Amino acid sequence: MNRKVILAALIVAPLVPALIGLALFWFQPEATIYLDNQGNDAVQVWIDANELSLQAREWRMIKVPTGTRTVKIERNGNVTVEEKSFDRKRYVLNLEPRGYYCSFRIDYESMKATLNRLQKGLPDIGASLATEADLQSVFPEQRARGIKSLFEKTARLIPEHRIKSILATERWLDVSEYDHAMDPPPKSIQVAEGNEKLQRSVFLRISAEDYDALSNAGSKANPTFEELEKLHKAVNLVLTHYRAN
Repeated sequence: MNRKVILAALIVAPLVPALIGLALFWFQPEATIYLDNQGNDAVQVWIDANELSLQAREWRMIKVPTGTRTVKIERNGNVTVEEKSFDRKRYVLNLEPRGYYCSFRIDYESMKATLNRLQKGLPDIGASLATEADLQSVFPEQRARGIKSLFEKTARLIPEHRIKSILATERWLDVSEYDHAMDPPPKSIQVAEGNEKLQRSVFLRISAEDYDALSNAGSKANPTFEELEKLHKAVNLVLTHYRAN
C-alpha cells in the first residue's frame, strides 16, 4: 500500500469517533416542549441539568433531545420529579392543575369576511344606550330578542371555525397534530399552485373567562348583555390571533 495512503489513514482513523459523535450531536432528533405557567407564581423547571425560570403567566418554548429525560418542577417550595420519554413531537407542559386552551381552524379564504362581521361590534344593543338601566327601561322585550339574536350569531362561529375549548387537567399534552401551537399562526400564507390546503389548525392558550364563555355558549337560552359581551370578546380574541404577527 502506498505510504501516503497509510499515513493519511493513520491520521484520519483517530478522528472517526469524534466525527461520528459530532454528526450524532448535530443530527440528533429533538422534541419541542412548550412550558406553560398559567398561574400567579413563578415556577422553576429543570429538564436534566437545564434550569428554566418562568414568571407568572409566562410560557416559553425549548427543544430537548429525544429519549428519557428527568423533569423537575418547583413552585413555592413544592417539588415534583418524573422521568418523561420524549419522541420527535411537540408537547405542552401544563404547570397548573387546570390549564385553559382552545383549538380551531383558520380558513384563509373565509376569515376576512368573518372578522369583518366580528369587528362591527355589537351595534344597536349597547352603542346608543349607555347603561344597563337605560337598556332595561327602553323596549325590554325587543332588547332581549336583539341580545339573543346577536349571541346566537356569534355562537355559530364556534362550530363554523371548529373552535374547541380545552380544559387540561393532565400535565403533558401532545400538540403535534396542530399546524401551529401556542404561537399565533401567520396573518397570511403562500401555497404552491395546485395546493388547496388553505386551512390551518391552531392550538392556543386562553384565559379561564374566555374558556367559560366558549364552553357555555350552547347552553344560554336567554343570554344577558354581559354574557353576549364576554362571548363576543372570546370569539374575537381567538379568531384575530392569526393577525398578531
